[in-house]
Amino acid sequence: MTQSMFDAMFSIAYNHGNISKTTLGKTIQNDGYKNKSKVTTTWQSSYVLPGSRYEKGLRKRRIREANLFYSEGYDGNAPTPPVDENNMDNYYDQLAGV
Repeated sequence: MTQSMFDAMFSIAYNHGNISKTTLGKTIQNDGYKNKSKVTTTWQSSYVLPGSRYEKGLRKRRIREANLFYSEGYDGNAPTPPVDENNMDNYYDQLAGV
């Protein structure tokens, strides 16, 4: 597991809790992380609270986490996160190399 994979998994686990028994956790465990299409699709549709006022932001976060999971050349030296929650989009973009 690379540093970027660990960090992406840590992010979703921090926000959701134990993911080992979830669809995403089982997909990664059973299919391995090499099945990028399946993992990315599962990741981007997981934990988004459909129909809630948080859905749009959670979908954006899941996409960025999935991109971070498969990013290359990431060394774990993340930019310092902003204190202002409104600037988190830029922070996640930097992490994912967008």
